[in-house]
Amino acid sequence: MSLKSNESTLAIYPFQFELQVSFTLIEKGIKVSHTVINKDDENMYFSIGAHPGFNCELGDYLEFSEEETLETERIGEDAIVIDEKFPLLNCERKIEVTADIFKNDALFLSGIKSSQIKLKSPRHNRELLFDFGKAPFLGIWAKPAAPYVCIEPWYGINDSYHKVKNISEKRGIQKLEAFESFNFAWSAQIIEPV
Repeated sequence: MSLKSNESTLAIYPFQFELQVSFTLIEKGIKVSHTVINKDDENMYFSIGAHPGFNCELGDYLEFSEEETLETERIGEDAIVIDEKFPLLNCERKIEVTADIFKNDALFLSGIKSSQIKLKSPRHNRELLFDFGKAPFLGIWAKPAAPYVCIEPWYGINDSYHKVKNISEKRGIQKLEAFESFNFAWSAQIIEPV
């Protein structure tokens, strides 16, 4: 699929661009690739991310490929990143999906060593392996007690209360030089032990 800048996009986002998204079936899964192309002769600034969701139940858990020490940031009701951080993992790998883990909205993580996370269940031995590559931010979210979880690789984040005068100074912003392109991909694959 492709989206190109036009009169409507230029009215709210002043850059000439093309966004390409491709979906490829792989063995027992899917790979999704996102390509951003700067179609102009000046620098372009952007953020991009994905929002895939996967069926799960309370008691299922997410397991990073490496031990992590992470804090979560939060996005307030006004869609602004709040200043406070909250401890989440201390040299651990697992995040259990509980009824209230998302009561304050998404878990919003940065500084992750892992490039993969598995969605596992104590009720069966099938796993979902999610590869998010080198995404600098990862959102994990669901409506409280919902039968799914979203695993969201992000290259950019919401605004914070610390405003910057120039978009190039915004935390997490991506920059493309004239006529360059940027690519990121994620994949999700069902693993069934033999």
